Amino acid sequence: SPIINEPEKALKALKWAVDVMNRRYARLKELKVRNIYEYNEKVDEKEKMSRIVIIVDELADLMMS
Repeated sequence: SPIINEPEKALKALKWAVDVMNRRYARLKELKVRNIYEYNEKVDEKEKMSRIVIIVDELADLMMS
């Protein structure tokens, strides 16, 4: 995602991230693994999960809006 400067768009992006993480946690639970490293060792190359990095600058401003 490009840099997001608007609080409404930031909220949508964070909700998307929460949804993705919930789906990932469910998948990890299905395979009975504890983390992404163990998961990637068990699955085929095309099913591997990449890491998601979220950087929040000016969190206070985001929280106030």
